[in-house]
Amino acid sequence: MDENTKQKLEKRLGKTAFLKRLHVHSKLDKISRHSSLCYRLFRHTLLLILRFTGLYQHGYEEFKNIRVVHKKWSLPKLPAEFNGYKLLQLTDLHLCLDQGRIAKSLSKILPHVHADACVFTGDFSNGAISKDNECNNRISLATQKELEKITDMVECEKYGVLGNHDHIDLVDTIEATGIQLLLNETIILKKGGDQIFLSGVDDASFFKSHDLDKASEGVPKDAFSILLSHTPEIYKIAQEKNYDIMLSGHTHGGQICLPGGRHIKASNCHSGAVSRSWFYKSLQGYTSPGTGACKLPIRICCPPEITIHEFIKTSIAKA
Repeated sequence: MDENTKQKLEKRLGKTAFLKRLHVHSKLDKISRHSSLCYRLFRHTLLLILRFTGLYQHGYEEFKNIRVVHKKWSLPKLPAEFNGYKLLQLTDLHLCLDQGRIAKSLSKILPHVHADACVFTGDFSNGAISKDNECNNRISLATQKELEKITDMVECEKYGVLGNHDHIDLVDTIEATGIQLLLNETIILKKGGDQIFLSGVDDASFFKSHDLDKASEGVPKDAFSILLSHTPEIYKIAQEKNYDIMLSGHTHGGQICLPGGRHIKASNCHSGAVSRSWFYKSLQGYTSPGTGACKLPIRICCPPEITIHEFIKTSIAKA
């Protein structure tokens, strides 16, 4: 990364968050070696169990079968012009896990989906994060190739945040596909004479480089605001910052679940925020179970999805 790129990223992320990113990057070789060993052991064990039980092929077919989920929000605070506004969410694509599969599956869906804007809530890449620039370049090129196919199918403005699998070097790669990343940043979405604020924070789960103070700067307390965060675990801070909606991914909804979709293990957040709709005081949230998969291209009792969020302005009920 050249000095000019470092300066730009420091400005966008904020100095403290950028230094946290660099600090983790400086330890990536050691972290990657340990993670790689754990990953191989976990993957090998899981493969044996799934193949022995005959569940692998079933899980792979479920992985390929991406659903379209419609989520309607009742929002008294929503500006009138945004009534009926549709926001498409894709998350945890983990591109290159099964080369070309996600783009192929989405090619049957996205051309028929119409939305006002689209958000990607992190984990574009499935590659191991490394200090090795050659390795990162291979991941970057493979990710960009498939991501371009996907973004070409989405005919609206596109925004996103990075996840714990996304190296900082992917910023230019992702933005070259037409996705504007929000690195502890906020943009204003306008419709008619109304506006809503859309914020995005950097990864809070692995890099700890999120900065909600910076992201929420300039967002009026009475404004309608949406926060994109790869992980839902910062829901308490999001509520304190007066966000109305928080959209996340990261948990995969468990990915391999018990019948009925009950997760076995998921992220560091209260159990209600692991998958789909949840509430915390004044904050409404949605944690997508993800569009792709991680470690293995399988899903069991936890189908992948893209989500169409439709905002409906409702009246405030009188007591």
